[in-house]
Amino acid sequence: MIMNGIIYDIDLNIRTFSLEIGHNLKYFYVTNSLMKKFRKYLYPGTMVSFVYNPEPQVKYRRTIYQVAYFKEITTPTKQGPVRHYSKDSISLELRDFVNSLDNLMFIDLEMSMPGYNDSKDFLIELIQASYIITDKGFKTLTQHDFHILPTVNKYLSDRCEEFLNITYDELKFKGVHYKQFYNQFKEDLLKYNPTIIIFGKNDRLFLEKSYKTNRFDSLQNISRFVNISQLLKNYYELTQDPGLFKSYEIMYNEDLPKQKHDAYEDAYYTYLVFKKFKEELNK
Repeated sequence: MIMNGIIYDIDLNIRTFSLEIGHNLKYFYVTNSLMKKFRKYLYPGTMVSFVYNPEPQVKYRRTIYQVAYFKEITTPTKQGPVRHYSKDSISLELRDFVNSLDNLMFIDLEMSMPGYNDSKDFLIELIQASYIITDKGFKTLTQHDFHILPTVNKYLSDRCEEFLNITYDELKFKGVHYKQFYNQFKEDLLKYNPTIIIFGKNDRLFLEKSYKTNRFDSLQNISRFVNISQLLKNYYELTQDPGLFKSYEIMYNEDLPKQKHDAYEDAYYTYLVFKKFKEELNK
């Protein structure tokens, strides 16, 4: 439910504030993450608009309601209201940013992993890299699905084979050397100049690590990344990072089978989640 009002009193220690509704005070509770973000604006007299959970809780010997997220925070002054925060304005800025992106690359990586008894010095290597490049209207321009032979550790651990559902013999049969992936990836970055859409920050870190492991020049200077996971978290005011498959299920209202940990499948679902998110922003 949406509530609008002027803060009557606030207790920063227990993260609660009250609004005068009629002749009574109604109390609201703010999560730690929201309080860290907005505490510098929350004082008696501040005008707030927010969405809250209508199910009451009993906290600190009071009936209290939890704030889901703030829509707007404004301070009245003699010169007029000063707006400190507006979710609508931020949403419009995000919409304009997403709409400004031209060619897009949706990428996912799978890495080798140590066995249960391997040492902590085990070197994690890139063994699958898949990406789909589209124009801003989501027309596919090119796509690639690479299985990549590890350079340092010439095997896959039993744990890795089980997790990724691939054996080392299968990887040797279909795999290419890292150089072939690197050259194609670099060629596509230069040809299409895409914004690289990733779900989570790990793929960007793993790519950079793979350059060093294989002694190739970094492609950081021709790569720009957008983490769709962080965009979803900020836009929907989530307290935890959303998972790729869970995001898809919520956005498309469709249950998915068990995740296969396949890079091409994950790249494809990253594409679908970003496409739906852009549609939502433009509604």
